[in-house]
Amino acid sequence: MRTRGADAGCGRGVRTPGCGRGTSTREVLKRRQLGSPRFDGPVSGYRALIVNHEVGHRPGHGHGTCPGRGRPAPAMMQQINGLKGCAANARPYDARGRHPSGPQVP
Repeated sequence: MRTRGADAGCGRGVRTPGCGRGTSTREVLKRRQLGSPRFDGPVSGYRALIVNHEVGHRPGHGHGTCPGRGRPAPAMMQQINGLKGCAANARPYDARGRHPSGPQVP
């Protein structure tokens, strides 16, 4: 299976999950298809999280962390590194249209 976008992006300045960190293009494609075993949610949620997270970097948003136990994790939180008490969340806004955010990660 050849996915042109990922093949073209890895190693060419496009920051997709795993690119430039010793992860092969094959692994990136596998995560896009199957999700990440380190993301506590459905594959569709993982895909949405990756898009929302990376798009969030474009206007300059940095990484955030958990705003509180049981609360939705911010899309800018690196959720595959652990939820730190938050609930997995792939969307930039919650059901009430609020933007879940926690302290910025330095």
